[in-house]
Amino acid sequence: MLLGLLVAAAPAARAAALAVEAVPAWQGWSRPGRSTELEIRLTGHGDAAVTVASDVQRIVTAVTVSADRPARLRVPVAAAPTVTVSAVVDDGPPVAVTAALSLSESPLLAWVASREEPPPSVAGFRTLSLTPAALPGNAAAYASIDALVISAGTLSALDEEQMVALLGHVATCGNTVLVGADPDTATLFAAGAGCGGRALGVVPDTVGAGMAVARLLQQSPREPPRASSLAALSGADFTSWRVVLATLAGCAALLLLGVVFTSSLPLLAILAGTLALAAAWFVQSRPTAARLAVWAEAGPGERLARYGALQRATVQQRGTAVVDVHAELAAPTACRERRDATWHWDAAQRRFARITVPGRLFDSVSLCYSGSFPVARSAAWRMADDGRAVLRNTGPSEWPAGQLLWRGTVRALPGVAPGADVMLATDAADGATNAVQRLALSRTSPNDAALLWPLDLGTVAGAPAHSQAWLLVAAGATAAGNSP
Repeated sequence: MLLGLLVAAAPAARAAALAVEAVPAWQGWSRPGRSTELEIRLTGHGDAAVTVASDVQRIVTAVTVSADRPARLRVPVAAAPTVTVSAVVDDGPPVAVTAALSLSESPLLAWVASREEPPPSVAGFRTLSLTPAALPGNAAAYASIDALVISAGTLSALDEEQMVALLGHVATCGNTVLVGADPDTATLFAAGAGCGGRALGVVPDTVGAGMAVARLLQQSPREPPRASSLAALSGADFTSWRVVLATLAGCAALLLLGVVFTSSLPLLAILAGTLALAAAWFVQSRPTAARLAVWAEAGPGERLARYGALQRATVQQRGTAVVDVHAELAAPTACRERRDATWHWDAAQRRFARITVPGRLFDSVSLCYSGSFPVARSAAWRMADDGRAVLRNTGPSEWPAGQLLWRGTVRALPGVAPGADVMLATDAADGATNAVQRLALSRTSPNDAALLWPLDLGTVAGAPAHSQAWLLVAAGATAAGNSP
């Protein structure tokens, strides 16, 4: 009897030992409609199923915890007034904690220093004084703040996740001021800064940090196109409807043949029922139809191109529908709010692996991504002495064939070797003939030149067959008559 009680009490003891703690980034501050991060700490024993829930998002993950090895997860979440974290080990009772977030209407300035130093003063900002350990481990969490001032002396205290996230923030043109950096550190950050380094400031001490932030805020880096623009590039996906129409037409033809060759009502009823079941099975057995569109841009001489991506999936069956998240694309979010979606966080890979939604026939699921990647293509243009425009390949590699946008027109661009020139004739130019060219022209100044190329998405695992991607590179202008 005593042995039975001890055996029955063992699972309960393990479950009771489970402890959950949820610490929001940025001291619990964020901005409405943005992303932040929760650091979830679990101690106990066993396989824990963790759920993060708010009124705008639901995230699930699984992690193994043990008494001598507590688990720590850094999970990006949508900012909400309250976020509840619940965990359950094996079949024990759930343990839940609630993290309260403060959503600021004022812009947020994060000040990171290793010792007590007065933060820089920037009018109109709410300043958060943080230690290095408080920085998030996901670049997406930097969306919570509007500017970051960080002492270079704190960089050595950041772990690998935090450093990668910080560099990702700098690469995507996040307003950042580095204080007291040595030349090597300043060069490292400048090399990885997006928008040509216009969102990065380096100052010797905190005295000039406030002015540096003010200068950065006077600039407004252009964001990648919105999801609606990317959706227009690939057009509407009517594949599912065509399949349904073709299936109905085939069933109607078979039923008509049955009417012609038999007059038996029972046989016709059996044929009609069989065709209906077969049509329903065929439509719902088809895999989820997906499309991916990526648009990347780089300014004159910039070494990083910023991109926005749109992944659209059309659900073709009832029940739970699964949409895989592309690991190679950064910062996945729902393009429109879906409270019925569940995000699955992979604790080992530290990323979202997939989302699941209740399957409704022909329902659409849209995911948006944003990030940056290195680009080596650059161009410069000038007016020659004879009045013609000259375009030069100022990059280290040969251009593939593409399209040239020049003064509101589109013309074919041949492959160009490094350092070679292309004369821009005044004729042989056309207006935009498709959605891609129209978007490229709308994002190019009428007085400037830009180059447009298709991109290969072969490096994106699981990219749909009809995926499309483009790179738009703006050409810098040089003095007339001079070589670029």
